[in-house]
Parts: sequence; structure tokens; C-alpha cells
Amino acid sequence: MLYKVEKPVIDDNRIAACFRRGLDSYDQSASVQSQVAWQLAELLQQLCGAQTFSRIFEFGCGTGGLTKHLAEKFQFENFVANDLVPECGAQIRDVIREATFVPGAAQHIELPDKLDLVASSSAIQWIPSLDEFVPRLASKLNVGGWLALSGFGSQHFHQLQSLGSRAGAPSYTSETDLSSMLPSYMEIKLVSSAEITLEFDALAPMLRHLRDTGVNGRADGQLTKANFAQFEKDYFDRFAANGIIPLTYQPVWLVAQRIAD
Repeated sequence: MLYKVEKPVIDDNRIAACFRRGLDSYDQSASVQSQVAWQLAELLQQLCGAQTFSRIFEFGCGTGGLTKHLAEKFQFENFVANDLVPECGAQIRDVIREATFVPGAAQHIELPDKLDLVASSSAIQWIPSLDEFVPRLASKLNVGGWLALSGFGSQHFHQLQSLGSRAGAPSYTSETDLSSMLPSYMEIKLVSSAEITLEFDALAPMLRHLRDTGVNGRADGQLTKANFAQFEKDYFDRFAANGIIPLTYQPVWLVAQRIAD
């Protein structure tokens, strides 16, 4: 049932299957993720200037939304990209021909060393034990290296959460919590969040949006005709205005620099 709330269970294969299914529709449907990636690259450029990075690692690269902005804004000698979905490798090489692609869950692969930039947009929410993973990322940076991350906060998809849906990720995190994960040798340059609300005239197109962006990898069960109607009624009763239902995204951005060993 869509209403059921249980202890989070992470199934990388299932999540990968959902994102793989949404690859062809992702760029067209993921307008918010595209905006978030652009903003992350803009903030990084404002804070670090026109740097040339020796080695960049981007995880959760997907179809290359952030990759394109990094390639446009910065010079680099070596680019390593990662995603859970192996098919993303071909799309990343369409952007950066010489990129090295490493498939797999970011928390399970061997992370590259001696990095000048670690970047990721709209992916950290899929990392279990994020408080352990962020220090691992920081430890791979050279002194002077940069960490640029975006994820989603605790109020992300709050409408769905309030109705018990599991169509979300396991590691939504606040600005404060994300900042607290950094080791003491990292200096926070910026941390911020926002709310971006999409509007739909019915439940079906909203669920199609979730499917087309691949973000429903943890939704359990299927809606029957009966419980679909009930869920749609509950959603409209709770959140509709003038016949329109909202879906709220809460992106969180963090940019930090390693200042010591």
C-alpha cells in the first residue's frame, strides 16, 4: 500500500531499475533537478573563481545535468564520473569524451584519491549513512580542494510524506545536519536551501512525473483503482487550491573547501 510507512530498506537494484526506466524521459521531466544543478555550478564558480582542477570526481552523475555545467565553467585535466546506472556512462562521454566512468553505488565503489573537486547534484539523498559517506568524500580532497553537493531537505515531498508515501529517498537532510557531517578541516563557504513547488491538476500526472524522473524507487506496492481514488481524494482534501495539487521540492546546497590536512 502507498500509505504504509516502514523502516527504510535500500534496494540498489530496484532504485537503479527505476532510474534506468526514466533515462529517456529524465531530461525533459526533471526541471527542478536541472535548476538545482545549474545553481550548484553557479555557486561553486562564484566562490572559487575560474579555477583549473587537476582531478574532478562527480558521483550520481545521471544523464549529465551537472556534468555539462562543470565542463562549461571549469578547466580540468581528469574527470571521473560515477552513477548507479551503468548506461549513464555513454551519456557522460557524450559530454566529456575523455571522462572515466565508474558504475555502481557511490558508497560501495573505491573512491578516487587526490581530488581537487568532488561534486554531486540531487544524489546524496540516495546515500544511506550519509554522515559516514560525507567525511569519506572530504578525506579524498587535496588541501585547497572543493566539495560541492546538493540534495534535498527533510520537507522534500512533504505532501507525500504526510500521507505515508515511501516514494522518496532515505537521506533527506537539513542545512544544519549536512554541515555537521563535515570534518573540522573543511571550511563551509555556503549552505542554503529553498522550496520549489510544481503544480498538477490530478494525481496521475504527478505520479507520472515521479516515475519519469526515476525518484520512486522506494515506493512499495501498487495503487489499485480503489486506493488510487482514496489517495487522490486525501491529497486534494489536504493540499489542493483551486483544483490544483502541489508537489514541493526542498533542495539543499553545500559548498565547502578543505583548508588543512
